[in-house]
Amino acid sequence: MINGAGKTVDKKESCVVSFTGGTINIVDSGGVDDHITWTVTADDGNGNPATSTCEVVVVNPGKGKK
Repeated sequence: MINGAGKTVDKKESCVVSFTGGTINIVDSGGVDDHITWTVTADDGNGNPATSTCEVVVVNPGKGKK
């Protein structure tokens, strides 16, 4: 990835996510404008599967505040 200053930044190890049961915990987002995507799969009691892809985009909550 090239940052705003034109420098190459290696972010392969920057996103840290854990999960327990149905809870996902983003420990380290990796930084503003990163996209964190995951896929969940479940089935009903009859074994019919359903898959969904979810995504969040990291923002700076303080940007623009005075």
